[in-house]
Amino acid sequence: MKLDAEFVKEIKSLSLSRNTIREIAAALEKRYDYVSNIKKYGRAAVAVCTAATISSGHGYERTQIAWAYEVLRWWKPEKSSHVEVARFNLHPAILADNSASLRKITTLDACN
Repeated sequence: MKLDAEFVKEIKSLSLSRNTIREIAAALEKRYDYVSNIKKYGRAAVAVCTAATISSGHGYERTQIAWAYEVLRWWKPEKSSHVEVARFNLHPAILADNSASLRKITTLDACN
C-alpha cells in the first residue's frame, strides 16, 4: 500500500503534544463524523489516531491493517508512548466504515 506523497509529508511534519493526541482520540470516539474531525485537526492527525487504534486491535481487514502500519511507519512521535495515547475505543465495524473513506483519500492504490 502506497500513501500519497503529500499525505506522507503531512504525517512527517506532524508535531502533536500528548494532550492534543488525547483530545483528537476523544473527539473521534465521541463523534463518528470523520469529516468534521478532519476539518478541525487535519487528515494526518486523524489518520495517526485511527492507525494507532487499528494496529492495536483485532477484527480488522488486511487492507486496514496494512494502511495503519504504513501511516505509523512515517509518524515519528516525540515519545513512543504517544502511540498508546492515540488509540481510542470505537467498535471495529464503525471504525471500518470511517477509515475506508480516509484510506481512499490518502493512498495511491487503485483498489483501496
